[in-house]
Amino acid sequence: MKTSLNNGTLTAYLSGRVDSANAPELESELGAAREANAHEVMLLDMQELEYISSAGLRVILRLRKA
Repeated sequence: MKTSLNNGTLTAYLSGRVDSANAPELESELGAAREANAHEVMLLDMQELEYISSAGLRVILRLRKA
């Protein structure tokens, strides 16, 4: 996962597949990025995402609720 910070918006670029095998790692990375930039807006760019399972969707929903 790549990230960039531009004008107060932290963008996380997701690519490839997000499934039960790598969802916990993604959740850790997104959580760490969010904590490091707590005052920033976070945007998920999923243009290059080929597949996302229900485990990946849960990660996004938990991030949204936090």
